[in-house]
Amino acid sequence: MKVLLVTPYFLDSFAGRISMGSAVMAARQLSRRHDVTVLTTGRDAPMETLSPSLTVVSAPGWLLPDPVNYVISPALLWRVARFIRRERPDVVLVSKFMFFTSLSVLVARVLGKPVVLVTDTYPGINWFPRNRAVAAVMWVYARLVGVPLLRAASKVVVLHEGLEDVARRYGLDYEVIHNGPDLAEADAAPPAADLPKPAGEVWVGYVGRLESVKGHDFLLRAAGLVHGRHPAVRTFFVGATGPGMLEASSGVRFLGFRRDVYSVLKRMDVFCLPSLSEGLPNALMEAMAVGCACVASRVGGVEVLIEDGRNGLLVPPGDVPALTAALERLVTDAVLRQRLGRAARATIEERFDGRRVAERYEALFADLLGGVPAAVPRAYKR
Repeated sequence: MKVLLVTPYFLDSFAGRISMGSAVMAARQLSRRHDVTVLTTGRDAPMETLSPSLTVVSAPGWLLPDPVNYVISPALLWRVARFIRRERPDVVLVSKFMFFTSLSVLVARVLGKPVVLVTDTYPGINWFPRNRAVAAVMWVYARLVGVPLLRAASKVVVLHEGLEDVARRYGLDYEVIHNGPDLAEADAAPPAADLPKPAGEVWVGYVGRLESVKGHDFLLRAAGLVHGRHPAVRTFFVGATGPGMLEASSGVRFLGFRRDVYSVLKRMDVFCLPSLSEGLPNALMEAMAVGCACVASRVGGVEVLIEDGRNGLLVPPGDVPALTAALERLVTDAVLRQRLGRAARATIEERFDGRRVAERYEALFADLLGGVPAAVPRAYKR
């Protein structure tokens, strides 16, 4: 089957400042059995072949930075239309519904292609940035543009059960399909060789964009307090740009964009996700997949993944004292870390295994198409 996936960002868009983990995860899973082309924006390479069945094509775009994080790219919509006409994909997947690139839903429908809109949250409805002015604009945009796009899709896929109430409220034709990490890839990844870990140190890791809604500043504040009381603790930020190793007394290091996230996570004892809003966070699932003890904010799909005290710890969003206490509890109790890490891995195995995700999408495609056509891989022609 030939699949076109449209996403505003992919991997290292806009000089590595921003990505979209759910789209990356879906592309990798589907490309194991189908011919997948990703159309995105802001990547240095106009075209990159990641595997024989996964090609990424990037169009130019203008990024309105944090707290907006909105890409304007008329060129991408034009390429979507050209790809559909020339390559005739069997189905079009559009990641998220609140971006300029989400207008691809309308392009696909006009050209007669079934289109599945995938989202892990509803920006402007149940997800908001910290900036109140941007949040107000988002609230209006969601109702004037976002919801009509959801209704225009052939099917809406929501990534966790917490989104069903809103889907029913707006009368969407939806299905719940979890995202999930590739456990074989997680298991095969070796610990990062460039991060030798001294005996006796306890490492805390964060993976994600360095933007306000992710709450990285809360972790920095909590880490400063934890480091002051526990000198053997180190905190690492992955995927965030930073000045490199700060002064030795701070114990904080910024690793920048990495493609070997599983390898880095295997060096971590604790994973922290201090977001103010979330969908179904891929970074958290990846940390759980390698058996990290996790502490995260009680927001969005995080509560679908973590049951407080059983397979991780939950704290109120934006509560630095609670975050500090949870981190201290984990860095000082190796037995607790091991217990939570084992339970976290078991949760991914039981409910969020990426192999089952691909099977669910195949069943959905078959339903939309009335039978799955044979895959005929063809290179994308610009």
